[in-house]
Amino acid sequence: MTPDEIFRRAVDLHVSDLHIVEGEPPIGRIHGALVELDAQPISGAPFTAFMHILLAEDLQDSFARGGDIDTSYAGAGHRWRVHAYTQRAGRAFSIRRIPSCPPPLESLGLPESVVQWSYLRTGLVLITGPTGSGKTTTAASMLDLINTRDSKHIVTIEDPIEFVLGSRRSLVSQREVGTHVASFSDALRSSLREDPDIIFVGEMRDLETVRLALQAAETGHLVISTLHTPSATKTVARIVDLFPAEQQPQVRAALADTIEGIIAQDLVINRLGERSLVAEVLVATSAVRSLIREGKAHHLEHVLDTSASSGMRSRAASVRLLREQGIVE
Repeated sequence: MTPDEIFRRAVDLHVSDLHIVEGEPPIGRIHGALVELDAQPISGAPFTAFMHILLAEDLQDSFARGGDIDTSYAGAGHRWRVHAYTQRAGRAFSIRRIPSCPPPLESLGLPESVVQWSYLRTGLVLITGPTGSGKTTTAASMLDLINTRDSKHIVTIEDPIEFVLGSRRSLVSQREVGTHVASFSDALRSSLREDPDIIFVGEMRDLETVRLALQAAETGHLVISTLHTPSATKTVARIVDLFPAEQQPQVRAALADTIEGIIAQDLVINRLGERSLVAEVLVATSAVRSLIREGKAHHLEHVLDTSASSGMRSRAASVRLLREQGIVE
């Protein structure tokens, strides 16, 4: 199969992730399961053809020197997030299909409190979960809603750009780490001089990015970002623990003042063999802010379990709702 044929077959089979490993048949992830797309392994000239299609010339040079490469590709009517890497058996690509546009935020099955966050003028909204849990999709759905409804300047900082958000009522400026700017922290620092209303940080990976995100939220911007944490409680702990011990009380205070909500999400296989969203939603009530400020984030689980009337939802409640709707067993 040619590269174009593989991408088209991946689209026809509703593949979410495509794995091209040198010397192996192409494999796709369909509703969470890995399936061979073709019996013929890809090696030699066909694999090199993949490399030339997916990687610009400068990226090919970097790849040849042994570095991991993140980029994006448009083909077969879709955008694809591409990660090129080397491993014991040779070169490999891990490729994720990006839908042409994000789904409506209201369609994701999240509580109304999450939709209300799209009206915020300032603060920090965090979307967390493991790799492949739909964090970027949720963020893009929120940004798309704002873009359609409001006149704002939205700046996104991503690695790589996934959903392309054309300007509608809002002005959208999208910057890709490694292409338009050297790092998340550099892009975030410069974005504060670009008159933004809303800043989306694709991932808060390090202390400096977290520090700048908190600063941006404190100085009158709405900051939306993602982290690889499994729950609201661990999200708070992860942010605070990035800082030296002597700075942590100040960080807890800044986080308590700026946080507006946390979505900790994952995808589960439903009765149709497809994936459905399970989401823990924490709303920053005065009680939540107090617990964060006082270093008592471990009590947030109890707040989640007892505050549905405030727009919160625990993971257990999210699963229970899917069962009541007959979506999962």
